[in-house]
Amino acid sequence: MDRSILFLLIVLASTSLWVALMSLLGGLQQLLPGVFTPTALEERVGKGGRNRREPFTVRLARSFGRLASQTKDDESLQESLLRAGLPYVSPLHYYSDMFSYVMLYGAAGLGIGLVLTTRSSAPPLVALVAGFLGGLYGATQPNDDVKKWLRRRTQDLTVDMTYGLPRLVLILEAYGEAQLAMREFVGKTADREISDKQKQKQEKYLPLLDSDDAILVGQALTGFGGNLFAEVLNRLGGQLSQGRPPAAAVQHVERFYPRHAALSNFLNIFVAGVEGKIPMAERLEVMVEELQQDTILIQQEAGKNADTIITIAATAQLLTVMLLVMVPLLLSAARLFGG
Repeated sequence: MDRSILFLLIVLASTSLWVALMSLLGGLQQLLPGVFTPTALEERVGKGGRNRREPFTVRLARSFGRLASQTKDDESLQESLLRAGLPYVSPLHYYSDMFSYVMLYGAAGLGIGLVLTTRSSAPPLVALVAGFLGGLYGATQPNDDVKKWLRRRTQDLTVDMTYGLPRLVLILEAYGEAQLAMREFVGKTADREISDKQKQKQEKYLPLLDSDDAILVGQALTGFGGNLFAEVLNRLGGQLSQGRPPAAAVQHVERFYPRHAALSNFLNIFVAGVEGKIPMAERLEVMVEELQQDTILIQQEAGKNADTIITIAATAQLLTVMLLVMVPLLLSAARLFGG
């Protein structure tokens, strides 16, 4: 066997062995936490920071993240995770998963490069470059996950506000007091149980967080009724019941949701209404009409996108049929008439 091919096989085997050992260590930490939990873990993730004793896997993931332009400071990253609904509980969780993606796509790239070098005259360096590029692509995956969660959360918030805000306005007009109306609205929305996956996130990562961050993450993992607008009102009501001024309560609540024009508008109207500066119910009625118009536009755009996807899928199927059926027929006809 060529030495270069043997070297690539050794690299691939070493990578696989490393991943297996890290997976085994993670399993032992879960089974025997008192024996296999590193003592430095409690200090690795603080309030928006980290120290030098991070696991090697996390440091490696950060390096690939910097090369792929996917690395943020931990404070900004934690803020993005909260707004996205916590696809990852903490920066440590984020970079741990990034390492897994880097190894997975890096191994895939290395394997593809190895096939190319064995099947062609490509130099062995091609396999290493393919593995490196695969790792870079893997480093982008966690950030893509966060963006997807943000988009979905933004859309869900728009829909929930569109259908929930008119009901809140009716309750507000009946009760005449904002906090009572919010409590009534939230009370008619059933509690949502925390999923098993969210419980696992809490158990694994919450002990590693700074106390303030742990409180925020714990609150974010506990949804309310599956309705984001009801969740906003529930959080807002909880802050006001603790005696916080309306502006400070709104500032706290906004940390848990994407930057959303309609939500910001609602919260500004709420603060001004509670302070007696504007008639809240009247301003919210105007906002309801605006939201409904925006929702109609979103639905029309979604319909156009669906039509485009259907057209592309139908065209692809037609081309496939033509390649599988028409091309052999044409070749047979050409041989017949040519012969």
